[in-house]
Amino acid sequence: MPLLLVREHGLDMAQMAMVGACVYALQAVAAPLTGWLCDRLIARGHSPDRVLKGIMNLGLSGAAATMAGCAFAGPQLSIGLILVAGVFFGMQSAPLGAISQTIGGPRAAGQWMGVQN
Repeated sequence: MPLLLVREHGLDMAQMAMVGACVYALQAVAAPLTGWLCDRLIARGHSPDRVLKGIMNLGLSGAAATMAGCAFAGPQLSIGLILVAGVFFGMQSAPLGAISQTIGGPRAAGQWMGVQN
């Protein structure tokens, strides 16, 4: 991200640092909100398998699409897309550990977490 913002879009280091900080802040907000949403959906009877995999797929697909869009966008739109990607990265990080524990079950959760980490 720093090279894209500084070399390709002409931001100075302070501007680049501000954008980077905002991306991490958005991730920090999106992750617990997504975890809360997953918990609510599962508590209402939705399949943990579908909820966790669905949120993970949405987060990863959204992050990939927004980052791919940066390759074709101008400076302002690229910054906006990078910020939106931060939300998607936060979304996919929430169910990451829960997938291994919930879907892997008691016999495989430790192995899945070991491979994941």
